[in-house]
Amino acid sequence: MLDFYAIHDHQSQPEFPEELNLPIIGSITINSFKSLQQKGIIESKYNFHEDFRWDSLYVINKLESLKNSLDTDSIKLCKILVLAAKESAGLIAFCD
Repeated sequence: MLDFYAIHDHQSQPEFPEELNLPIIGSITINSFKSLQQKGIIESKYNFHEDFRWDSLYVINKLESLKNSLDTDSIKLCKILVLAAKESAGLIAFCD
């Protein structure tokens, strides 16, 4: 699973989520991740097995681009993006 945690832009990059006591807000499977990459929703520069971070502006822009999507995997990602946006936060992903 790829676990997403809310993180504010001003917070430093942690090596693991517990370091900053980050709240987990959702997860996606490797199959969903690959599907989202094949559709161009998650850029190919991101790797499921490597940690990555999206700032709050990226979250808002990605949410805006997906708001009318009916695709199951996109809907899963949208739910995660909505939770981050409600906290005015970005996201950091850790593979477990």
